[in-house]
Amino acid sequence: MNNLTQTQQDAKRAYLDRQQAAMLTIYEKADTNERNAIIRQIDSFLEVVPKDVKIFWLKFRCKLERLNER
Repeated sequence: MNNLTQTQQDAKRAYLDRQQAAMLTIYEKADTNERNAIIRQIDSFLEVVPKDVKIFWLKFRCKLERLNER
């Protein structure tokens, strides 16, 4: 995200936050096995994505894990 202006970075972050919230809404209704499958899928591509993308997916993965702890 370094080549973006601050306004663009803020807009991108807000957009990604909305996307993440929408995905979490879907997975709140899923069972633990389905969430674990998504976590494994995320783990499979984390090594090859850029840092800013990786941060997004790690945050999402963490939230899925918290849902599983309930």
